[in-house]
Amino acid sequence: MAFSEKEFDIFVAKKVKETLQYHWDATRISPTPTGQEALDAKLAVLGHARFVTMRSFVKEESELRRMRNSWAPLHRLPVETFITILLLVVEDHSTDGDDEPIQLHRLASVCSHWRTVLLNCAGFWKALSPQFGTHFQRWTLRRNPNGLLRIYYIPQQSMSQNARVEFLDLVIQDSARWQKLVFQDILDEDMCAILRRDMPRLTDLFVNNSPWSPHLPSPELFLSEGVTLRYLSLTNAAVSWNSPRLRNLRALDLSRINQSLPSLHQLHAILSSSPQLWCLILSELTMEPTWDGELPQREVHLPNLTTLILRYTPDSVTQLVLSTVTAPACNFVILSGLQLQHIRNSPSKLQALLRLPLQTRPPIQFRGWTTGSRNGSLNLCSIPIPEVPSEWLYHVTERVGIDLKFDLPGWDEDAIEDVTKWVAASVSAFQWPEDLILAFDGWNQPMQLLFGCPQFDQTAVRRLRLLSEDTATYVLGWLADCPVRAGDREVPEHGKGLRFPLLAAVYLDCPAYDIPFLPLIKQFVESRVGPEGKPFPSTNISPGLTIGVPDMWIDVVKDSLAGCSVGVTQIPDPMQSGFEF
Repeated sequence: MAFSEKEFDIFVAKKVKETLQYHWDATRISPTPTGQEALDAKLAVLGHARFVTMRSFVKEESELRRMRNSWAPLHRLPVETFITILLLVVEDHSTDGDDEPIQLHRLASVCSHWRTVLLNCAGFWKALSPQFGTHFQRWTLRRNPNGLLRIYYIPQQSMSQNARVEFLDLVIQDSARWQKLVFQDILDEDMCAILRRDMPRLTDLFVNNSPWSPHLPSPELFLSEGVTLRYLSLTNAAVSWNSPRLRNLRALDLSRINQSLPSLHQLHAILSSSPQLWCLILSELTMEPTWDGELPQREVHLPNLTTLILRYTPDSVTQLVLSTVTAPACNFVILSGLQLQHIRNSPSKLQALLRLPLQTRPPIQFRGWTTGSRNGSLNLCSIPIPEVPSEWLYHVTERVGIDLKFDLPGWDEDAIEDVTKWVAASVSAFQWPEDLILAFDGWNQPMQLLFGCPQFDQTAVRRLRLLSEDTATYVLGWLADCPVRAGDREVPEHGKGLRFPLLAAVYLDCPAYDIPFLPLIKQFVESRVGPEGKPFPSTNISPGLTIGVPDMWIDVVKDSLAGCSVGVTQIPDPMQSGFEF
């Protein structure tokens, strides 16, 4: 029988009163108490009844919610599938693994069903770290007596030597169950001896041996027989490069390794046997005789490689990678310390590596600077500038980007010409982007070569940012088609066609403006909108040309451009504008 809300309230009140009266009648004592004592007793019973009732309601509500949650789509999955989903949530991707207990606690607090699943599945209890505390470490080993383990040996500076030894003594006896080892500490001979154990199930090895010294050889870590590794990251450490476990790698990161380097043929063999490799990082490797010798010629096809980083590696290593590796899916490329021979020897291979990043037409920065002793560098990069990842290799937030740095000793004009023309050809093959940044402080040859490339003046650049006074002087004169002095060189005459016909904004991010800088701004604007402030009919440019300058120069530039139909604004903040710098 259904009750209305009012009828239900009356029904509940009646039942409560009958229950209390029954309780009072059953517990009445003799002699009959006075009226005041009876009322006090009833009040006490009522207070206790309220407590018991609320506790019963909470229990009943909890049971009803548990029953309701059992109908959730997630809980109707097979238990094995549900466990797999939770394991993906718990799987740690941070540097030190210290948040895994927090993740487990949060998941166990969702409901009793989740808590039961977590407590009864050994797969959730893998992580061991000295930061977790001895009680949690031993409790984890009891929960997971036979399964795989992830070891995070990253002791804090305040951690005593006895505490470090105690942790290692606890976990080293289960080295046969290690799936991952993260080591960030001093890897000396004693530590190498402690870690000289069989680790047949190890698939993820991350070692950062500190401190690093360029004069000491990197220690070699024992690698027993076992399954092939998936992820290998070594900083100032080495392994046996002939080990069959260095096959089928998914990520390889070798940094700051002294003397104990793989030979060219060993490196080539590792890459050739790892078709699933998606991340390759070689950084700050020192030269040694084993690098010398004839380069392997057989092509290395890496269809899944998306991240390639070569930073200040020996020329032979750079040449090996650029001449043999084919990576059609590569979209994140950082190459530092490039030499002219890398372009001349493998121009098509290098261009192929840049195909995906350049196809998206990201904002591009092309700049040059001198490094003293008549040495220079040229840099082509996308914006925002790509950064070397510091987190796990398999947890890199992949974004499209390139960063190429060319070293040009002696200001070799032929080398500068070859590099500049190669850059122009590589970018123009996929169309120049709408956003372009230029900076050549006192070094105009690259600009002259770039701006002299065929059809460069007709590219679809819409926003242009100039990062030095010399660059702004040259480019404004080129855009206005008027010869002016730029540093110690004169801007050459060009044709009378409109340069960058779609140009809508020029940002002059320079420390100061001086003659002929201000007149050049006006000449450029008048070449676009005419001296009367109206666009020339033949230019077909859309109204709304914008000049961006530092805040302190806005009034000066506005006065100089009085009467011209042009906007003068502050240079946009890179974090708040669509043009990311």
